[in-house]
Amino acid sequence: MQYFNGIQVARGIAALSVVFYHASVWSGEYYGEVYNGFFNFGYIGVDFFFVLSGFLIFYLHRGDDRGRAAWKKYCMKRLIRIYPPFLPLSILLLLVYLNYPDLPNGGETIGIVSSLFLIPSGGAPALVTSWTLMHEILFYAFFSLYFFCRRCFFVFTAIWIVLICARINTVENSYLLSFLLSVHNLEFFFGVAVALAADAYNKSYKKFFTAGILFIVLFVMGSYLNIQYPPVLQGDFIFIYLGIAFSFIVYGLYGLDTNVTVCYPSFLLFLGAASYSIYLVHFPLLSVLNRGAALLYPRIIPYQHLLFWGIVALCTAAGLLYHLLWEKRVTGYLKHRLIMSS
Repeated sequence: MQYFNGIQVARGIAALSVVFYHASVWSGEYYGEVYNGFFNFGYIGVDFFFVLSGFLIFYLHRGDDRGRAAWKKYCMKRLIRIYPPFLPLSILLLLVYLNYPDLPNGGETIGIVSSLFLIPSGGAPALVTSWTLMHEILFYAFFSLYFFCRRCFFVFTAIWIVLICARINTVENSYLLSFLLSVHNLEFFFGVAVALAADAYNKSYKKFFTAGILFIVLFVMGSYLNIQYPPVLQGDFIFIYLGIAFSFIVYGLYGLDTNVTVCYPSFLLFLGAASYSIYLVHFPLLSVLNRGAALLYPRIIPYQHLLFWGIVALCTAAGLLYHLLWEKRVTGYLKHRLIMSS
């Protein structure tokens, strides 16, 4: 299988940006705001993951055989990728919240179905950040069409895109409809478009990469300076902007990975490999560390920036350890037993 080192590195950077985001937005609540909220843009790492997932799923499976056998293998790969690293953390948090119902932020109702199966329900998932995984599972399920009727896949893709665009910046009364027509689902199809372009074109990747980086830099600076965006870049439209920007970046990284030899530091590649674990582990650990930091600041440690960097480092280190000790081992074992041996 083709391996994309540049994309792997970008995956690690995106996971770190989400860690920085959560550490930043909660710093003022517990021990003092850091860097005037500069890292509050870090949530865009999630948008990168959505675009990247759409690209990788379509690109890696575009040549798969049709039929039930190929579909079962695809499903097994996706299930192994998502659930074994996710479930231990989610189950642990679910047990905690069931025993201490006032503990979740804002007293939210925790849903057992969403916490165990990543299926939308009336309750929030115990692992807060797993709302993104629910969108991943939705896209994975939708992509199943590709194994049985490829024309149907593209027809229903077009219909879904039209429905999402028709409901942009509207508020749905139905939780399920809001989930299905979320603009975040559109970002997966940006990734699919990148995969189609990569096969057909694969040129000017440096220009696209530079343009994508420029778009992101402008967005970050605009957010930090509180620039008032025009209506076309407000609300849900901002995610379309980010989807386009990250599409350019993913396309550029693909071109670099396939046309240019780039030597990336091994640590950055390792960070990318552990990005999923970092994403899963960081939020519950950050919640605990923030409460500890509140006890230390300012009487014991009077430097909020030191606390911030310490929290980011500990969350990242915990994610790396979780990857090494659990994710890598269990997914490798399951792939060997359930996929390679079949």
